[in-house]
Amino acid sequence: MSGVFSSPKKPKMPVQQAEPEPIATVTEDAEVSRRKEKKKLSTGGRGSTIMSGIMAALKKRLGE
Repeated sequence: MSGVFSSPKKPKMPVQQAEPEPIATVTEDAEVSRRKEKKKLSTGGRGSTIMSGIMAALKKRLGE
């Protein structure tokens, strides 16, 4: 009796997978890469900012 109240069966369709996009590679000159690396090393980044903040707080607290 449950078959009377159910919806009609639908045929299963195969799942179509989208084609992956081609991967684009980015190349840069060795000179540009060297400059970026040198700049990154000279500025110190986040670690030096944290350390300088801690040192400034200690100097302020100790009165130096």
